[in-house]
Amino acid sequence: MPFVESRFIDVGSISFGGIFGLGEQMQHRVIMARTTVQCLVLPRYFLLETKQNPGNIWERRLFYLDCMIPSREALFKQFLKTRKWKKFKNDFIRQSLKSSTNHGTHEEDIPIICRIVESAEGDTNYLK
Repeated sequence: MPFVESRFIDVGSISFGGIFGLGEQMQHRVIMARTTVQCLVLPRYFLLETKQNPGNIWERRLFYLDCMIPSREALFKQFLKTRKWKKFKNDFIRQSLKSSTNHGTHEEDIPIICRIVESAEGDTNYLK
């Protein structure tokens, strides 16, 4: 049996006055609250009545939600891409640090003004 690891990905945040549950794709989705929330639950048939739906606003909001919320496949591709990038970045940094050697730089190569400032900050006896 292959090893399966579950990951939870924050797809988006709903702020004050936000809407969800108009009919957008919600398979394999969970709505979680980080703080106390109050929800007003309205039946779809009420929202889709002509008086409550000027200019088909709710259909347009549903279309917007369907376009803005990525699919499960898109999220997985982005997850793999991000993981690959992090591995490359860490390997590159590790390799860069490993191969960098001191090429004969000495304390005398540091400008005098920098050494004076550093020694003055580190030395507390110069005030006395």
